[in-house]
Amino acid sequence: PPPPPPPNELLSQHPQHYSQHHNINPTHQMHHHAANAVKEWTKKIPIGLGLCPWASKSYNKGLLRVVTCECHTPEDATIVLQREIELLTEEDVTKTAFSPPPLSTTLLACPYVKSWEDFDTFDSFLRTGILAIQQQQQQQQQQQ
Repeated sequence: PPPPPPPNELLSQHPQHYSQHHNINPTHQMHHHAANAVKEWTKKIPIGLGLCPWASKSYNKGLLRVVTCECHTPEDATIVLQREIELLTEEDVTKTAFSPPPLSTTLLACPYVKSWEDFDTFDSFLRTGILAIQQQQQQQQQQQ
């Protein structure tokens, strides 16, 4: 299949496209499979074994979101991850008493980032990539 558009383009043109799983073409079936695998793993391991008490609460309340990322590189996945962090942390000024509760947890499935098939590479990304996002957010806050 043709490569997906760059994440910046994907997010700006279709902010919800990368998390949709309703189409039947093979790419979307892969997205659906990846999201379902992450949901099942979450139910069995962190929730089922009691490793993450808030995961169970989020899952049972429907506040846990699984997003399948179409990116092929860790750098591009970082952009999607940053957008998900923004969605979780932004304040909704239009919220009313009848608004659904905000999401509390997002899990990002990245089935196309082949370099993450090696655990050490993925672990290294988590240690450095998350730190880079935090530093970038701090810089943005200081500029405001």
